Amino acid sequence: MNADEGQDIAQEENTGSDARVWIADGLTLANGLFGFAAILTWLIELGPFKDIPNAYVAAAYIGLGVAADGVDGIAARRWGSTGLGESLDSMSDILTFSVAPAVFLVMTIQPEPGTVLALAAASTAVVLIVAGMLRLARHQTDDAQDHFVGLPAPWSGATLVALLLFGIPAWGAIAAALVLAALNLSPVPYPKTRGPYVKATLFLSALTVIVITLVLVLGEGAELAFWAAVIVAISLVALAPLFADT
Repeated sequence: MNADEGQDIAQEENTGSDARVWIADGLTLANGLFGFAAILTWLIELGPFKDIPNAYVAAAYIGLGVAADGVDGIAARRWGSTGLGESLDSMSDILTFSVAPAVFLVMTIQPEPGTVLALAAASTAVVLIVAGMLRLARHQTDDAQDHFVGLPAPWSGATLVALLLFGIPAWGAIAAALVLAALNLSPVPYPKTRGPYVKATLFLSALTVIVITLVLVLGEGAELAFWAAVIVAISLVALAPLFADT
């Protein structure tokens, strides 16, 4: 579940002996581990992916984090959770959707040390992490129950990664990252992944996995997948507020 959903499902928590209560928290833990793997990809070669460009592998891990984050809230509402969800959400989301995309930005741009671009990229990475932390912290004291206030971190992280994979120029990527960080902290409403949006969330999670598979298998030949990822991501960021329950 999104950290943004916090304890919205507290009333549905089940701390009994039913093993299914661990499904949601297991998915949340997987989300955080995917984020760590995305960062680790830039440092060491990870098993079967050593012959695939780091950017594709790191993006795949972040994408898997998006998919896990998209379905764990649904699982929690269906089977309950252990009560650890809120804390796990915050830690996992910061790692996968703020820190990992910030590292992805710097490593993809690869600016020359000591240049203005290097300073801008590093500063933007800091802004992304701080915006993500503030976004998630603000939610803990936010009274809004029917919608998210500000762009959810998974959406901003996934959109930035999609743009970078698509090949957006360095300065364009920095500008896009700053816009996304501003939307994180904005009062713009975004719909929660519940009610009529559950099926849409499952569809987008499945689509994310398909795109990841195409990118890993086809590499640069997955141009259509790059286009699809960018179009879907930008459309969600721009149009989703129209469907928020305010």
